[in-house]
Amino acid sequence: MYVYASRAYLQKATPIAAIEDFRDHPFIGFVEELLFAPELNFADAIGANIEPRVRSTNVLAQLHATLSGSGLCVLPAFVGSSYPTLLPVLSEQVSVTLSLHMHIHEDHRRAARVREVAAFITAEVERDRSLFFAPTVRPGSSREDIHNNRRL
Repeated sequence: MYVYASRAYLQKATPIAAIEDFRDHPFIGFVEELLFAPELNFADAIGANIEPRVRSTNVLAQLHATLSGSGLCVLPAFVGSSYPTLLPVLSEQVSVTLSLHMHIHEDHRRAARVREVAAFITAEVERDRSLFFAPTVRPGSSREDIHNNRRL
């Protein structure tokens, strides 16, 4: 997971050269009181003492707020990289890694169809591993531009 911003937001915002600069920008995040897991409190993970100004319990709402230029947001790489108007911000310095687990009830583990679906999901995640771990650089934007938050 990486911090993303819309291209339009970055064009009008003050440059972001270091993690400390995040304090000068609005963040979009989760409603802390409604988090079902403390690992989802990305504000703490970033370590810039930021307080999200826009909060939602839904990643889709956070995505659309980010797309509209409302600020910066921590999004999964496979989500942020799917939208050409979103760019990773300080991806070399800030990333959040979560562990994913597949839970299968003990009563269902022996069923061939369940094992087949589990094997398919595992194979797809392994095959497209880069979707989860690397933000995509858009055509016309160099890694240096994104890293230095140059006006794009």
